[in-house]
Amino acid sequence: MYEMGKLLSFQQLQLKYNLKSNQYFKYLQFRDYLKKHIQGYQTLTLDLLDEAMNSKAESSNLISYLYNIILNIELPSTEAIRVDWERELLIKIPKETWEKYLIYIHKYSINARHNLIQFKILHRLYYSKTRLNKIYPNISPTCDKCLSQNATITHSFVSCTKLHKSWNEMFTKLFNIKLDPNTEMIIFGSMEDGNKLNTFQKSRLNYGLITAKKITQCLTCGFQICRKRHILKKCDSST
Repeated sequence: MYEMGKLLSFQQLQLKYNLKSNQYFKYLQFRDYLKKHIQGYQTLTLDLLDEAMNSKAESSNLISYLYNIILNIELPSTEAIRVDWERELLIKIPKETWEKYLIYIHKYSINARHNLIQFKILHRLYYSKTRLNKIYPNISPTCDKCLSQNATITHSFVSCTKLHKSWNEMFTKLFNIKLDPNTEMIIFGSMEDGNKLNTFQKSRLNYGLITAKKITQCLTCGFQICRKRHILKKCDSST
């Protein structure tokens, strides 16, 4: 649609991409969308990545140029996500602690899929029933486990009454000590709350947490006994 930052006309696009005349209406639709949502849509300023993609492929330093651009790209802010968690959990999460939670995503397990589960939960990308209800109103937001409260992310993984006993039993069997599972520990990990545990135990705990959260996504009635044993077996095999 654009060339050197300028919006091409349909005739120019026809010559460039061999478009048929019956594509003109689609062109008008797209141009109207640009007009409504982008101020000064007829001319756009190219960013560094656009310029790199438009540069000649045979350039000897193209790869290095692209690499440097990617390194300098600023990551999107997660401040809004932190605020949403504070609102849902009714707690204050210091920015320094939040940054630790973000970094710790990659330390849960050597299994990339496990880390992806934590990434989706922490970034609130998990499709809880309350989120699905906003997209598809015909889907009930009520929890399938307790059938009494809306299934937010926190409820689905922590506060559902059907999960309380299972979480307590898992923690007791893992360490044979009294360790009360709380919302922050289960959602974010054991960084700040595992003061009773040594490094080895914390590692085992986090692996158990991520395995339990993986299983919780697939169950409708909490952790069944066989599932609890599966979690413990997984933790033992990881150590």
